[in-house]
Amino acid sequence: MSSKDKVNILLVDDQPGKLLSLETIIRELDENILQAGSADEALKHLLANDVAVVLVDVCMPKMDGFELAELIRGHPRFGRTAIIFISAVHLTDADRLKGYGLGAVDYISVPIVPDVLRAKVAIFADLHRKTLQLEKLNRELNERVAERTSELEKSAARLQESEDRFQQIAHTIDEVFWLAEVAPAPKMLYVSPAWERLWGRPVAESVNEEAHWLEMVREDDQKEMASFMDGIRSAAREASWDREYRIRRGDGAVRWVRERGRLLRSTDEQYVRAAGICEDITERKRAEEILSRDRETLECLVAERTVALEESNERLRLADRMATIGTLSAGLGHDMANLLLPLRIRLDLIERYPLTPEIKSDIAAIRKATEYLKRLASSLRLLAIDPEKEAAEDGVT
Repeated sequence: MSSKDKVNILLVDDQPGKLLSLETIIRELDENILQAGSADEALKHLLANDVAVVLVDVCMPKMDGFELAELIRGHPRFGRTAIIFISAVHLTDADRLKGYGLGAVDYISVPIVPDVLRAKVAIFADLHRKTLQLEKLNRELNERVAERTSELEKSAARLQESEDRFQQIAHTIDEVFWLAEVAPAPKMLYVSPAWERLWGRPVAESVNEEAHWLEMVREDDQKEMASFMDGIRSAAREASWDREYRIRRGDGAVRWVRERGRLLRSTDEQYVRAAGICEDITERKRAEEILSRDRETLECLVAERTVALEESNERLRLADRMATIGTLSAGLGHDMANLLLPLRIRLDLIERYPLTPEIKSDIAAIRKATEYLKRLASSLRLLAIDPEKEAAEDGVT
């Protein structure tokens, strides 16, 4: 309701002339004017409309103004309706106290001063108008509060649901989630329960001091870890990282850890926090070591096998050469034997005839040569039977 919205003003009097006179005075206020010639008619107007001010004559037949005021105040809807009594007779102090006790806010005596009446009615009309405005604002505020409360409750429910899901994930996976402050000083804010499984220490031991963190890192990796953390604080490193290092569990066992993290900026673009995830890669590292040893062993076996194959190929090539030599030797020995046989037969036939000493000497030389050739043919046939043995005996490689 705006400040220009009109309110209802009810005029109650059993005399039409007085009603007309009151209406003439009140009309200048530019409000809605309702008229009633009796208390019953006034009650009907009150039940049908929201009335800001009631101007009621004290002296009326059947039901006077006091009785009407008592009925008005007795109804829960009219508790804020202003009642102004108008009286043409002299009222005693007792009458006035009675009226005030019944809920009247003022008295106007006849003769009426128009400006005074308008001023008093205007005050209560504005008060009623402002009351309605406040009630409207209050309803709107309550609606907004209820709407905001509902949104907050839904948001809180979603947040709780998200928190529950996160906790379920954090309690079931093997990786470690963590959140830490890096500036102005290192401080661990959150570590998931998997910390106890990986580090072998209670979550409560995930303290804030950097030195304690370094103590958990294996001695061989502490120097690199300290340099890495210095780089994070000075923002000298990249905003994210993926690194591997060794830790020493609470029971003294050494485990390999892979850590992936990211620096988080504040509203002024400064790195103030870091978040990351750690996983146990000890078995993978062991597998890599075994694979590396197996690779070296395999390389040695391959090298040995390669040498053996080369030696075998060399022997095969030598055997092929010996087989070729044996084939050629067999053929050559056979051909030589075939050629020597007719020659020896002819020498035997020639020696049957009388010969001169010179011819006999020549025949002896020829026979000696044939004997040599015979032994040579026999050697060639032997070489054809076992060429490798013959080659070895003759120093062939």
